[in-house]
Amino acid sequence: MKNISLLVSIICFLFASCKASKHKDSVDQAEIKNEQRAKEYVLDEASAEFLVKITDGRLMGIEEGKTAEIKGTTADIRNYGKLMVKDQKRLVAIIKTLAVHERIQLPIIISDEKMEGLKELRNKNGEEFDDKFIKMMKIDHERDIRLFSDALNLKNDEIRNFAFKYRPLIQEHLDKLNAIKKQH
Repeated sequence: MKNISLLVSIICFLFASCKASKHKDSVDQAEIKNEQRAKEYVLDEASAEFLVKITDGRLMGIEEGKTAEIKGTTADIRNYGKLMVKDQKRLVAIIKTLAVHERIQLPIIISDEKMEGLKELRNKNGEEFDDKFIKMMKIDHERDIRLFSDALNLKNDEIRNFAFKYRPLIQEHLDKLNAIKKQH
């Protein structure tokens, strides 16, 4: 009987914990966990913050890309969306490997803030969609270039090398987007 009571207590505790965490933003949850680890001197907080932010950006880029593949009015927009999905998924896989190695908690879904932007994008159609997509991607890439550039000063060698290696890819994405914008 004691075993059943203990099991019920554990299940209730786990259910309450899961229920409480469902209402928190995935990025916020990752940042809280990483702050705790940084206080315990397990990780470099600046490196963790960089990986969390760029993971959120990559997850958003995947969703923006998927949407552009479907809703883009030109082959250029649809192909760019396909490129975003492919490249962002590849980067997420690399980031996850880095995070596991460095014991950094990453978000599993995009932040609430980015979700709002994604909803706005998904509500657009036709040329209005194309314009919004280009504008959002341009803002995202410019922000990411700044983040990757700043990461070149991080203490963590692996994460700093990652930023150095993949910053040109983000710049390439921005350059391709600017070429599409000129044609649009």
